[in-house]
Amino acid sequence: MLEVMTKEELSKRVQELGEWHHRHRFPHAIVTGGPPGDHMPGMKMTRLIQSGAFSKPSYPVVLDLGANSGIISMWFVDNKHSRVVAIERGERYFPQLELAVKAKGYEGRIDYRNQDIYDADFGENLYDLVLLLGVLHHISSECRTEVLLACHRALKFGGEMVLETRTTIPGIRLLTQAGFRGTKKLYDDPFYGKSGWKAKK
Repeated sequence: MLEVMTKEELSKRVQELGEWHHRHRFPHAIVTGGPPGDHMPGMKMTRLIQSGAFSKPSYPVVLDLGANSGIISMWFVDNKHSRVVAIERGERYFPQLELAVKAKGYEGRIDYRNQDIYDADFGENLYDLVLLLGVLHHISSECRTEVLLACHRALKFGGEMVLETRTTIPGIRLLTQAGFRGTKKLYDDPFYGKSGWKAKK
């Protein structure tokens, strides 16, 4: 549990952590980042939701890789009744994730971990859904299949993988190489140069 912070303490901490990619509403009416805000999942999530990426009423256990400050993890807690393992790393985004989870009261529902995705060890047969949204194109090309194999191992049988990446990356080929089945493209967004994919273990 986050130690109770005054408005001045929390505001100072938010500023210390630099620019925020996501808009969070913290206690004391402190707001981070820019639009679209924590009441909306953002353009990325809107595209995925509208394409039917998350068709089940609930996903009990979710792995969110490259969780940034946790806005998507929080969406799954609030809307899909999920317990989320959110993985981020580094001196900027992990402290933002940690502060957001604590300040907004998600401890116990979001397990935030400072882990390098290149470790490619996310456990075995643990998750109903694995999210890799906007991360794969940041991973070196020689490591992408290894990371997707680790995602495959982490999923329960019948679990789902949702991937968003650049349109220049062959999502279906990489997912097939990693052992996923029933891979389908959810959308192409040429304006942002992004594609969405869904597959099953």
